[in-house]
Amino acid sequence: MLNPIALVHAQGAFDYALSNIGGVRLFPGGSGSTAIVATITSGTASNVTLSCDLTNLPPSFLGTTCMFTPTSVTPTPKGNATLLTVTVPTTAPYSVFNVTVTGNPAPLAPVTLTLTVGAKVAVNPTATASLSKTSGTVTVQVNVTSSPPFAGFIVGVSYNNSVLQFQAIDYSEVHWGTML
Repeated sequence: MLNPIALVHAQGAFDYALSNIGGVRLFPGGSGSTAIVATITSGTASNVTLSCDLTNLPPSFLGTTCMFTPTSVTPTPKGNATLLTVTVPTTAPYSVFNVTVTGNPAPLAPVTLTLTVGAKVAVNPTATASLSKTSGTVTVQVNVTSSPPFAGFIVGVSYNNSVLQFQAIDYSEVHWGTML
């Protein structure tokens, strides 16, 4: 007796690698983006769904989200990219953490990128200008918010000498604000 055998071709497994350059930089309550690149290393690629592991972030980062655009990607020999956008809550303090991005099916190794939450620095110069004015005061105010305590910082003031022709700059009226 003959037994017929049917040949069935199953989808072969494939390996791919994830990469990132630069990480994500943002401010508390804001968003930042970076490219995640999926590169095939062997086999025939199929669609990969990416995700972030946010479990290592401290409680002040509760509500942090990751979004991929597009939501999935097919690895290619030259690399296929998706845009990762991370959003942190206003409670996120100035800090640097690692965030792991992995995929389904799993890559050879997940990629770890740096999430940098920076302090907001605002410089608010004010000045009175007049062509007849030969002397006066220019006030520069620097505000630092969403930052951990620090001992101090340096402010540099520069100007265009052909527009503002100072004989000298007087720093004697420097006022120090309270640093919380």
